[in-house]
Amino acid sequence: MKWLFSFSLLLTQFTASAQSADYLLYFKDKQIHLEEIQHYLSPRTLEMRRMRGIETDELDFPIQLYYIKSVANIAPISHQSKWLNAAVVRANQVQLESLKKLNFIREIEFLGEHAMAKKSTKQKLESQFAELAYGKAFPQINIHSAQTMHDSGFTGKGMRIAVFDNGFQNVFAIPAFQLAVNEGRLHSVWNYVDTVQDVNKSGGSHGTAVLSTMAGFIQDTFIGSAPHADYYLFKTENNASETRLEKSIGPMAAEKADSIGVDVINSSLGYSVFDDKSTSYTYANMDGKTAIITKAANIAFDKGILVVSSAGNEGNDEWRYITAPADGPNVPTLGAVSAQRNIANFSSRGPSADGRIKPDVCAVGDGSLVINESGKVGYSSGTSFSSPIMAGLAACLWQMNPSLTNRAIRAMIVKSSDQLANPNNNGGYGIPDFSLAMQFMRRAELGLYRVYPNPFSDYLIIEPDVQNNPKLDIEIFDLSGKRIRNLTLDLSKSVHSFGAIPTEDINKGQYFIRINREKVWKIQKN
Repeated sequence: MKWLFSFSLLLTQFTASAQSADYLLYFKDKQIHLEEIQHYLSPRTLEMRRMRGIETDELDFPIQLYYIKSVANIAPISHQSKWLNAAVVRANQVQLESLKKLNFIREIEFLGEHAMAKKSTKQKLESQFAELAYGKAFPQINIHSAQTMHDSGFTGKGMRIAVFDNGFQNVFAIPAFQLAVNEGRLHSVWNYVDTVQDVNKSGGSHGTAVLSTMAGFIQDTFIGSAPHADYYLFKTENNASETRLEKSIGPMAAEKADSIGVDVINSSLGYSVFDDKSTSYTYANMDGKTAIITKAANIAFDKGILVVSSAGNEGNDEWRYITAPADGPNVPTLGAVSAQRNIANFSSRGPSADGRIKPDVCAVGDGSLVINESGKVGYSSGTSFSSPIMAGLAACLWQMNPSLTNRAIRAMIVKSSDQLANPNNNGGYGIPDFSLAMQFMRRAELGLYRVYPNPFSDYLIIEPDVQNNPKLDIEIFDLSGKRIRNLTLDLSKSVHSFGAIPTEDINKGQYFIRINREKVWKIQKN
């Protein structure tokens, strides 16, 4: 079967430049051959999609080869994205004019000048590494009661976590990662900055410390939040500059992660202000749908991946707010707290520009125990570390029942948090308790729901313990067995984890309500 997807033509206006610059070219359409999907997605990806009820669509298929060849004849292509149906080129003004004449390009977005002054990376670690006594990694696990989960055998085994960062210096040599290396669980996937497989090329060690909070294992000294998971490493951040090219790399890395069957993506990188201020985002752009990296996070979620993001370290700066992709509506965004449960001043605040609570939850990011590129253990601070700690714990929870959806896992994490009833835009819903999340997991396997208030008057609230299947088939019967109401609630379209049913037209009396033909409750209207 061959499908053709077409889009209207739009050409973005941009400032001409005499020197070469990076541009993102969006193509008009795709050719889809459903019978060839096995060429583009791994068997594991297809199996997980089937198990979680996620359909294949046009985003899973590559850019038309004719388009790629035609563009490459004019200007060199550095990156491609099937999700965006787009490619990044580096072109001068003459090449750009030729590209504008190609009738299969629907939009050209300016990403920034190629020649950028080298600057110090914002991700540089400020740590004081020292030899530690036993147990100092314990507080960042204990704050979530996650040792209960680990003691039950849920340490991430069989789960796949992708890590997007600025480089992973020495990860294959540091003793703390040797367990993962020896068991074949540590994979260098791709360096999108240097366009090579080696994620250590051109340096960058922030990713090493980030990875350690999940994968690090030194018996009696340091154990990460998911010590037995499989890790797939992507270098997506350029230490020498801050341009829109980097945020365009995100979709390419995410779709590659999807193609190899990743369950969780950790992104400890945030984007708002760039070297070329004319290309910077504004707070109004943090609306969950504007930034390209946020769009990629949204697509990844639709593909069944749980994307976990740091909120940012802008709490003390003029910007103050979360950065992309932390503004994504389905992204568990992590603020930073200390082991004493105090919110860090530097942790970026919410809300999102469209008014949603952000960050979502918090983990230890103020004084996190990490391992640096020299293999030394010490403390460092930033939401860069609260994010991977939570990503690892989420993978361990998901290990309990991999057939559940990412939506269900996110709901359990949020619902187990200590500020669920009174969230705010400093720490979101609070600090998750994974012993409680494990209870939700077990109850989810029984298909339980909450129905309240009971007695009711003008409305009924239906709330699943988790949103595994967001569509709820609701039936209400009177005492004679006559069905008086039959409807479907689609919670995927709700920003909350529950649905409300108006009941003004139901007479006073006793009734039965059945949900998804799984459970029946007796209810009463006063």
